[in-house]
Amino acid sequence: DPKENLGYFNGFIFGLKKYKQDHNNIIEWAILCNTDIKFCRKSFFNKFVYNQYDENIWCVGPSILRMSDKTYQNPESYKRRTKEHILRLIWIFKHKFIALSYMFLSNSKMKKRVIGLLLCGVMAFSMLATGCSSNNAPEEEQQQNDTNAESEGGLKIAIVSSPSGVDDGSFNQNNYEGILRFIENHPDASVTPVKEESGDTAAAVQAVADIVADYNVIVCCGFQFAGIGSIAQDNPNVDFILVDSNPTDAEGNEIEAANVYAMTFAEQESGFYAGVAAALETKTNKVAVVNGIAYPSNVNYQYGFESGVNYANKNLSTSAEIVEIASYAGTDMTGANVGGNYVGTFADEATGKVVGNALINEGCDILFVAAGGSGNGVFTAAKEATDVKVIGCDVDQYDDGTNGNSNIVLTSVLKVMDKNVEKQLNAVIDGTFGGKNDLLGADTDSTGYVKEEGRQQLSAETITKLDEVYELVKSGTVVPASNFNGILPEDLGK
Repeated sequence: DPKENLGYFNGFIFGLKKYKQDHNNIIEWAILCNTDIKFCRKSFFNKFVYNQYDENIWCVGPSILRMSDKTYQNPESYKRRTKEHILRLIWIFKHKFIALSYMFLSNSKMKKRVIGLLLCGVMAFSMLATGCSSNNAPEEEQQQNDTNAESEGGLKIAIVSSPSGVDDGSFNQNNYEGILRFIENHPDASVTPVKEESGDTAAAVQAVADIVADYNVIVCCGFQFAGIGSIAQDNPNVDFILVDSNPTDAEGNEIEAANVYAMTFAEQESGFYAGVAAALETKTNKVAVVNGIAYPSNVNYQYGFESGVNYANKNLSTSAEIVEIASYAGTDMTGANVGGNYVGTFADEATGKVVGNALINEGCDILFVAAGGSGNGVFTAAKEATDVKVIGCDVDQYDDGTNGNSNIVLTSVLKVMDKNVEKQLNAVIDGTFGGKNDLLGADTDSTGYVKEEGRQQLSAETITKLDEVYELVKSGTVVPASNFNGILPEDLGK
C-alpha cells in the first residue's frame, strides 16, 4: 500500500505501476476518466491531463480542465471543452487499449457524470465504426463544411485577451468595441470573449490553439500572442487579427502569414503627446509614467512619454522632471533595464495603487497610466490624493476619471485599435482580407490625443502646442524614441 495519501491521479498511477510490475506489463493501455469537479484543481490536473504519462498510461479528465475555477460555469466554454474531450477519446479509441478505469464516487451526481462520460465514449466509438471521423473526410468535403459553417451561422469571432479581460476600460476593451461595432452592422455574426488568465506567453498561444477549430476569425490582443504564427499556418481557413505584435514561428522568428493581419502601433507617438501635455500642465514640475509589463508596446509608451517631456523642456520652455523609482524599473524582452515604473502585470489594481501612491509621494502631480487593468489602481490613488491628474491611455478614459463632482483625467492619448479591427473584419466579409504586418501611426490617424471639449482639461495654449507637435510627428520631422528604433528619450532634449 502507498505510504501516504497520493490523491486520485498519483494513486491511480501508483496502482498501475505496481500492477504492471507484478504482472509483467500485462496492461497495454489504461485510462483514468475522473469527473469530480469539486476536486479538479487546475494546477493538479495540468500534470497529467491530455498528456501521456508514460508509453502505456493516459489520463483524461472532464471538459473543464486547464480552465479557471469558474469557467466551467460558462455553458459555451463547457460545450466547447466537451467537444475537445470527445475528440481526444476518439483518438484513444483509434488506438489499442485493454483496461478502462473509472473512479465511481458515492455522490449520485458524480455517478451521473461518469455515466454520461461513458455514453460519450460509446458515441465516439460508434462514430469510428461508421467512419465518421473528421480526419477521414476528403479535403474537398472538409472545405465545403467550413464554408457552410460560415454561411449558415454568420461569422464566428473569438477575442482572446490578457487577464484584465475585455472590460478593462482600455486596451482589450477598445479591440472588443471594434468587434461589437462590426456586429451591429452584421447581426448574424457573433463574438466570444476568451480571457487567458495567466498572461504567460506559452499559455496565451495555447489558449488560441484550444479554440482555433471553433471560429472563423480570432482576434488576439497583445504581444504575448506573437507565437500564433505556427497555429495560423496550420489552420489556413481561420483568419487572425493580431494586435500589438507581428507573428512568429515555432523558433521565434518573425514571419508574415497569409491569414494573419498583424497591426502594431507607434505607441511612442501617443506617449510623446502625453509627455508634452504633462510637461506643459504640471504644477509641481514632477511627472511620471506607470506601465504594466515591459513588452515593446509598453516600453514604446514609456520612451515616447519621456521623449515628450524632454522635447517640451528644450523647445517649449518647460522644466519638468521625470520621476522613476528604481525598485519598479522594467526589464524588456531582451533583458535590458528600461527604467520607468512597472507594475509587473496588467491585472493587479492593488499593486497599481501602490506604485501610484509611491509616485505621488515623490511629488508627481501628473501620471501617464499605460498599465491596463493595473492602471485602475493608479486612478484610485490619484482620486484619493489632492491636485493629482492622470493621462489615460489607448482610449478616451475621461469617464473613468469621475471623482465626485470633479474629474482626475487631464486628457487621454489614443491608439486607434477599434476602427482598425472593424476594418479588417469587414475585409473578411468582403473577401479582401490578406496577411500583412502593418505599423500604424499618425500618418494613418491611428495615434492621437483627446482634445474634444468636455472630455479633457487641457488649457487652450496646451492644445495649440499639441496640435503643432502632432503635425511634426505626422510629417516625420520629430521622431520620438521607442524600444527598438535606436533613439533614446534623452536625444529629444539635446
